[in-house]
Amino acid sequence: MRCRLLIGGGDQEYNNQLIENLVLSKENQFEMTMLKKGDGLEEYLNLNHYDLILCSEELMPFVQGIISKEMKEHMILMVEDHTDYNLHGLHHIFKYQSVKKIESIIKDLFLKRTTKELVNKKNSNLKLIGCYSPAGGSGNTTVAQIIAASKAKLGHKVLFLSLESFPSYHLNYQDRSSDNLSDYMMHIMSKNNWMMGLEKMKSVDSISGIHYLMPAVSEGDLSSFEQHIWITWIDYMIEKSDYDYLVIDFAQDFLGKTLELIKKCHHRVFNVRGDIKGYKKWLVFMEDLKRLSEDQILKDKTVVVNKILPTSVYGAVEGDIILDFDDTLIREIGQGKIQLNNQSSTYQKIERLMRNV
Repeated sequence: MRCRLLIGGGDQEYNNQLIENLVLSKENQFEMTMLKKGDGLEEYLNLNHYDLILCSEELMPFVQGIISKEMKEHMILMVEDHTDYNLHGLHHIFKYQSVKKIESIIKDLFLKRTTKELVNKKNSNLKLIGCYSPAGGSGNTTVAQIIAASKAKLGHKVLFLSLESFPSYHLNYQDRSSDNLSDYMMHIMSKNNWMMGLEKMKSVDSISGIHYLMPAVSEGDLSSFEQHIWITWIDYMIEKSDYDYLVIDFAQDFLGKTLELIKKCHHRVFNVRGDIKGYKKWLVFMEDLKRLSEDQILKDKTVVVNKILPTSVYGAVEGDIILDFDDTLIREIGQGKIQLNNQSSTYQKIERLMRNV
């Protein structure tokens, strides 16, 4: 069992001791965050996902004003021998008992929660934006990330998903979960609670608020995942999830599983590499669509032409937007991390183009 815990309030020494003992568990894996005095509880709850929240009575006056009904199901009140709070509908644990007993109670509550699918469906449906390029090196992943960031900036709840074999998107995000896309695909094949599994395994970028899954462990994990399972999952997300946007960075496997997935998208962004070879691949791609009687896929589309190089190599490529070479878009921030510059001309062009999608 892998469980994320937020522990806050009360005796800090007790909390430290509890964390140290739970870390030593041989049966369960706990990822624990301790809320210290002076930390903003609301900020923790908004920016992070926890499977369970253990809090003391002294935090309850603050918690009751900000906690939702759904989040209440995550909470466990840590009490001593009695409490002044009405415990109806609120789980509780007596603090002064063996760690084994506390661990057992936490495990039982965690398993009880994760066997029940929680759905927060809103009135509006999830909108899928698919980004695809017939040629590598077109900036497809970067464009997809900018689209996701621009939607999140407007206050939308966004899930970013990359199906690339060797992706680099995680270098731009500031949270790293121990779970990844391979883990989640295994969950999809073996469990029914797909939304709950996603909630448990996702990462949330602390800067943009974008939700995402860490990259798959291997290319084989992606290639072995059947097309019909992805389609079933997408339909499930549309029906069950409360995301506003799902932005998918597709791999180049056009004649394989990718075509049917692209057709599921409400809007498609095609990235064309602006050199001779890239343009020819774009022409071949359109011919393939026509040959397969799939040219309707070019409806509800945006074509982004990326010149890639400092000088224009090929000037005849037509698109909805032409991206000139922009060396201000991506900057390194150290420790293997990069950052997209939202003030760059490329970022702002894409942001404006996608505003009404």
